[in-house]
Amino acid sequence: MRYVVVGNGITGVTAAQTLRERDDAAEIILIGEETDYFYSRTALMWIYMKQLGRRDVEPYERWHWEQQRLELVRDRVTAIDVSGRKLTLERGKRLPYDRLLLATGAQPNKFGWPGQDLDGICTMVSMSDVDRLEAVRQRLQRAVVVGGGLIGIELVEMMLHEHRPVTYLVREPWYWNLVLSKEEAEIVHEQLRDAGVNLILEDETAEMVAGADGRVRELVTKKGQRLPCELVGIAVGVHANIELARQAGLKVGRGVVVDEALRTSAPDIWAAGDCAEIVRPARNAVEQLWYTGLLQGQAAGRAMAGDEVHYDRGVPYNSAQYLFLDYCAVGWMRNVPFDVPAARLPAEHRDGSNRRLPAELPLEEWFHRAPGARDSIRIVHFAGGGPVLGFSMLGSRWRAATLIRWIEERRSLKWVLAHLADAVFNEEFRKDRFAGVVHA
Repeated sequence: MRYVVVGNGITGVTAAQTLRERDDAAEIILIGEETDYFYSRTALMWIYMKQLGRRDVEPYERWHWEQQRLELVRDRVTAIDVSGRKLTLERGKRLPYDRLLLATGAQPNKFGWPGQDLDGICTMVSMSDVDRLEAVRQRLQRAVVVGGGLIGIELVEMMLHEHRPVTYLVREPWYWNLVLSKEEAEIVHEQLRDAGVNLILEDETAEMVAGADGRVRELVTKKGQRLPCELVGIAVGVHANIELARQAGLKVGRGVVVDEALRTSAPDIWAAGDCAEIVRPARNAVEQLWYTGLLQGQAAGRAMAGDEVHYDRGVPYNSAQYLFLDYCAVGWMRNVPFDVPAARLPAEHRDGSNRRLPAELPLEEWFHRAPGARDSIRIVHFAGGGPVLGFSMLGSRWRAATLIRWIEERRSLKWVLAHLADAVFNEEFRKDRFAGVVHA
């Protein structure tokens, strides 16, 4: 059996390793066009900041691939012959496959702004993006970062590390308004402003303007603000890489459309990770997080090896840090469009559906900010004393596994507040700011 995996990111590599665990005799080929070896994409910031070298972000020693008998091919797939079960590579080779996984990832959004491709306009999702950022470093005096999400705030931190003035341009009324509440975002705003960031809200990019040298020299906003800069960091989301699948005649939408076993519309072809769109009753899911890429890679590898698979990400989880301000989210919040499996719902709220969106459910939020600190808790729970469904924790460190267990055990808000201390794992020298929160 010959398995071919297109894409050597976390999803493709995890699928290849899972296949090797399931099939010791198989031929497994892993094709990547970006780098020779798999690296941790979440560590790009630390490479730019000189905290880690490029070899440091390779999770496996280079002998690992030969030991596991995983053949690495550095090339780009240009076409899929579905009926003939062959791939065409950019260098001209035709590669047959028995079973194929598309783990082609995603690429940064741009929205056709004038000047968006000038020298000095950078994104940050790949190693080549780090190269472009480093090319600007020597002439960098001022930077503008566009986009209110996790990559945007990482770019801001990178500029602060360089001791460069940075303007952070966020189109929405507050930072990451699709995820954070206004009260939580205000804490992040305080952190940014104290670090010297020029935070601009409710304005957006109109164009990037070149100087006499052809490089970007300023960003102009729709409200007419002119922001001088030598670097513009673009972080306005990503979209799935689906062109290869589209050209091959596979069904595509926001991603490559797959069922809950991650099978595409073509025989013996699967898709997983950032490029996949999973058909769901309430809303199709496109999951573009590191840990969901890992989970989908495991599921795809098992499915390709012949296991019966019904992929479910489980209780959603995410964590980050905003300029040393810890953030942890577990479960389902009212404003996040991830559907809730029926197994997680109280019987009276299943409504005959397999899944429901949080916006359709009778939910309430409980919020508390520690006095005099940038620590907060937001808990989503069913109305009328029903079970907790989600946590958003800012400023302190929490045991995600404990919070997940409480959701699975359907603990009430009252019970959770009485047991919060069981989930905190701040360092010993950091005071527990929520010891008396049960009385709030």
